[in-house]
Amino acid sequence: MKKAVSLKIVLIFIIGFLIVGFVYYFHRVSENYFTTSNDVLYKLNMLKRNEDKLNYEILKSSIYLYKSNDDIVNAIKKQKKLIQNLLNDNEFKNKFKNTYKELEIYKKDFKNKEMLTYKFLRYLVPTKNAIIFLSNAITQVKMSQKYSRYKILNIVSKLILLHRSNDIEILKNINVNEVKKLIDPTDPFNKAFLNNLNLLLQYYPKEFKLLNEVLNYKSLKTVNQVLKMYLKDTNKKVGYFQDVMIVIVIVITVLFVLLIILVYRLEETIKKITFLAQNDQLTSLKNRIKFEMDVKNKNEVSLIIFDIDKFKSINNFLGSEIGDMILISLAKELEKFKKIIPYETEAYRIGADEFALLVHSNDIEIVSVIAEEFIKQVESKLLLPELDLSITLSAGISTKPPLLENADIALKRAQKDIKDKIIIYKDSFQEQIKINLQKAQEIRRAIQSGNLITYVQGIFDKDKKIFKYEVLCRVKIGNKIVSIFPYLQITKEIKMYHHITFQVLKDSFDVLEKNQKVNLSINLSLEDINNKDIKNFIYMRLNNNPNLAKRITFEILESEIDNYDELSEFIYMMKQRGVTFAIDDFGSGYSNFSRILNLNVDFIKIDGSIIKNIDKDKTSRNVLKTIVSFAKENNLHTVAEFIHNEKIFEIAKSMNIEYFQGYFLDEPKPIENLRL
Repeated sequence: MKKAVSLKIVLIFIIGFLIVGFVYYFHRVSENYFTTSNDVLYKLNMLKRNEDKLNYEILKSSIYLYKSNDDIVNAIKKQKKLIQNLLNDNEFKNKFKNTYKELEIYKKDFKNKEMLTYKFLRYLVPTKNAIIFLSNAITQVKMSQKYSRYKILNIVSKLILLHRSNDIEILKNINVNEVKKLIDPTDPFNKAFLNNLNLLLQYYPKEFKLLNEVLNYKSLKTVNQVLKMYLKDTNKKVGYFQDVMIVIVIVITVLFVLLIILVYRLEETIKKITFLAQNDQLTSLKNRIKFEMDVKNKNEVSLIIFDIDKFKSINNFLGSEIGDMILISLAKELEKFKKIIPYETEAYRIGADEFALLVHSNDIEIVSVIAEEFIKQVESKLLLPELDLSITLSAGISTKPPLLENADIALKRAQKDIKDKIIIYKDSFQEQIKINLQKAQEIRRAIQSGNLITYVQGIFDKDKKIFKYEVLCRVKIGNKIVSIFPYLQITKEIKMYHHITFQVLKDSFDVLEKNQKVNLSINLSLEDINNKDIKNFIYMRLNNNPNLAKRITFEILESEIDNYDELSEFIYMMKQRGVTFAIDDFGSGYSNFSRILNLNVDFIKIDGSIIKNIDKDKTSRNVLKTIVSFAKENNLHTVAEFIHNEKIFEIAKSMNIEYFQGYFLDEPKPIENLRL
């Protein structure tokens, strides 16, 4: 789920990044388009204004006699330049294709208008000059009749009015022949007057016609069509931009909604992950991580750690499903119990079968009572009534930081202590830790220096004849040779236990090969059996000399058996070769007779804690009687350990035990004594 959420977040960020990039790109494109569009619109409007200005200049020139035609020429040049600038603009050409085509049409039309304008000017100039001449020559014309000057003046006035009003109807009232009657036609000046009058009457109709054609030429409509096409192109593009913006707004809205949904789901996922990280999944109690968080910066608190006695064995005998049911039930009991305590408490599951109570009090008496009461409550009832199953608990208490480490040290002592189910941490426990560290250094140096020494101790029959030897191990520490037993657990913790097994196996196989009369009983732990190198070494030595198998017994410690399936497979493989097997320290713990039978072992070595008291403890004798009876009924050979005096030997023998081992019969000695 976490991975799926992460992928969704990444996907939304990628889409968001792409949209931001697209919006930025769209913004640049639209900004560029509208910048170009505004520039084009300005120039197109300028075209329209220039067109109107040209018409205005032409009209002005046609009205005013002394108006220069340079403004007309400049207006034409300006318009042509503007047209060409637009046509040379690639952005205009690419973005306003239809408008561009219309502009090309306008260019042709304006070219025609230009030609028509210059043609118009060719008629305008002579007529203007003629009018100027006629208006100036009135006083110099020689009249032939009385009142002729008045009539001539009237005609010239009409001609000037004609030029200003562009009313061609005025020409209909002017008769050249009548003028000839009023002046002396033979006078040279009068001839010039008549020639200008004739030119005016001849040119003006054409000028008038050309003026109307120029002023009403279709280029004006074309330029308006260019503007209309521009607006059409622009509206189309603006519509496209609007559609894109709508899509962008919709997409952003959808993404925003999705992001809100995702954030909500992410928060829910974080809550679930946080709960899973800080709570035990099986029992829902807070876990060790949450404990470490809760205990920070807290003063005057104490910690109680409860552990289910022999839970590993119960779990293996009854199955993990029943084991889980036990853990869940115990968690519920702890939750109920903490609610009735008059102190603020928090419950945790901090290990496989370890539960803890954090009590907001450092009064050791109060905390001890809390631990005692919970143990009584749990042990006084069937935790799983449907299975008729009850459990026992041990507890370690600490009121001093580090709480967890100190309470765990106390718990470990409680688990080893038969009398006290609850141990309170003391500073003196640290001394034991120092001792353990010293032992770790000693055993490490001893192994590295080759100071492991293999010993043997005899196992005898009822006639005190040697039956076989159990292989033991001693270690040389300084100048002393001592038992390996105090160091065994430490070697497991520092991962050097396999060195001991290899040493014992090697010396044992060497002796078996050299002394054909010796039978050896070799201790193997579950850790050894699970070690591939050790198993391969055993297979190799037996493959090299198969006859050794029938003289070997492997002893398996009953209390260590937690995986019957794997052990059964190893036993089966070895028994196929002729090796026999014994269960060591039988009766020391939660013995499961049916499971022992399923292992198909050959011997059971009865634990010394039962044997050593049979001379004075009736209960021990009854337990021994039960074990012997069980062994006889199932064809298992029995070995009594811890035979420390004659009386114990005789009682054990009388109870039909077959073989015996202990210091009364034989003290351990170096295995070298068995070599030929």
